[in-house]
Amino acid sequence: MTNFNGYTNYETWNFVNWELDYLQEVIQDLQDQTYDKLEYGQVYEVVNGHLDQIIESQELPTTGFLGDIVGNAISSIDIHQIATNIHEELEFEEIE
Repeated sequence: MTNFNGYTNYETWNFVNWELDYLQEVIQDLQDQTYDKLEYGQVYEVVNGHLDQIIESQELPTTGFLGDIVGNAISSIDIHQIATNIHEELEFEEIE
């Protein structure tokens, strides 16, 4: 099994590489609104919802060779691993 900077695959690492700052900002805003640390399920929903928004906002091929490649890449993103890593980071941060 190949490791990509601690992530299970390239697709997961690439998603984190591009989107982590935004996800952390959204999660911090949610915590500021609730004055409480988010549960894992809430973090998972933020990550999954953001990926869904990206998919919906793009004109991605859905059929043929390119559709297969794009679909496979998206389905390879390990949302659970991303949400777990973000949630674990929250455990060590103070709420402002």
